[in-house]
Amino acid sequence: MTTRNAVRAFSVVEAMVGLVVMAVVIGLVFVVFSILSRQLSDLRYQNEKVSDVNRLSWVMQRDMFGSRELSYTEERLEFSDYKGQSAYFEFGDSAIVRHSETFADTFHIRPISVLLDTIGNVSGKKTMSRLQLVFDLDARVDSLRFYKNIYPAERLNANQDVNRP
Repeated sequence: MTTRNAVRAFSVVEAMVGLVVMAVVIGLVFVVFSILSRQLSDLRYQNEKVSDVNRLSWVMQRDMFGSRELSYTEERLEFSDYKGQSAYFEFGDSAIVRHSETFADTFHIRPISVLLDTIGNVSGKKTMSRLQLVFDLDARVDSLRFYKNIYPAERLNANQDVNRP
């Protein structure tokens, strides 16, 4: 009498069904991965833009409040501080670049317009410098506004400089 040892195994059809299921799962994982990768890339781009606006706002505010003198010509905004140091911003077509004595910093924000003027209240007792920067941020126009008090002593000094021969 012969005894046969039967080996239990998958049939070819069962193996093929397993491979098909595995291919479908791998395909779904690939699709989900590519969607997540694209969304993370978009999120990173948006975060870079927001970060640039926040950094520009912080640096401009620091420069404005630490400045003794502000001047604006064509595409250049210059701040001179009380220590004699200066920093200036150049407004290009697609970016704003801040230059100081130690380094240059680039903000990837497209400027539209810059307004630097002096405003005061009705009584004339309070005068402020106003700086407004209008920029395009991914087809959305936005602006930053900064105000700095001009104290009476500074106004008197400015008037004396104008009246000197």
